[in-house]
Amino acid sequence: MNQVLGGDFLNLESNPYLRAIGEQGASDITRHYQTAIAPQMYMGGGRSGSGAEGSRVARGQQELGDSLGDFYNNLYGGQYAQERGHMQNTLGLSAGLRGQARGDIQLGNQLGGQADVYDQRLLDDLVARFQFEQDEPGNRLDRYSQRIQGGGVIPGISIGSGSQSASGGGGLTGAQGAGLGIAALGALASAFSYSSKEMKDEVGVAKCDQILERLRGLDIPIWHYNEATLHANPEQTSPHQHLGPYAEDWHNMFGLGDRNKIFYGDGIGICLAAIKALLARVRSLEEKEMAYG
Repeated sequence: MNQVLGGDFLNLESNPYLRAIGEQGASDITRHYQTAIAPQMYMGGGRSGSGAEGSRVARGQQELGDSLGDFYNNLYGGQYAQERGHMQNTLGLSAGLRGQARGDIQLGNQLGGQADVYDQRLLDDLVARFQFEQDEPGNRLDRYSQRIQGGGVIPGISIGSGSQSASGGGGLTGAQGAGLGIAALGALASAFSYSSKEMKDEVGVAKCDQILERLRGLDIPIWHYNEATLHANPEQTSPHQHLGPYAEDWHNMFGLGDRNKIFYGDGIGICLAAIKALLARVRSLEEKEMAYG
């Protein structure tokens, strides 16, 4: 289209198709002159080299030149007019194609904008999901706190003359349950301890075999709190039976706790150390069995 609009095909030099047609037509006309016309001129009357013969040859060459000129004029004139028509048609077609191209560009921009909006929505959804998962534990605690402090009723629990009952239909109101809820949250918080390495100063490494051997001498009684303790610490005690060592024995055996409390983290650490020592002994026995087996 650019070549047509630029006029590259309007002459023989730049139009390879027109040039090939012209060369083929000129070759046909010249061959016809050489094989049909020229021999007849030399066979006419008069001797060879006479003025009559020269006149016939000159006239024949003139006719050949005229034939070639007419051929090229007709060929070039017709082709020129046809090529100009191609130029006009191409000009109209190019305008339509440019409009279509602009429409394609606009459509591409619209589709690209819609794709960007869709990608942004996907990203926002992922961020919202991540934020929801991060906030969910805190949201649950907030809902629980509002439940126990906002005057609602927790079914299945009733309060009567200083004692709790799992049965009964009264329920626990927010005013009655505020202290119980706060105590429950405090007990839940005390059950866990900060455990990041950045918050601690290490003073040694546990000797797992020694801990395992000391566990042999640690009594594990079954007990319940006495009446005086239940009355003095109703939020942190329960009337049910429990299983576990006394804080005094725990402290004497491992140097942990304060002779009054056993911290949950210490209990987990002792259990893990004992398990590690047992695993080492089991592996040693397996290796000996494989060696002698």
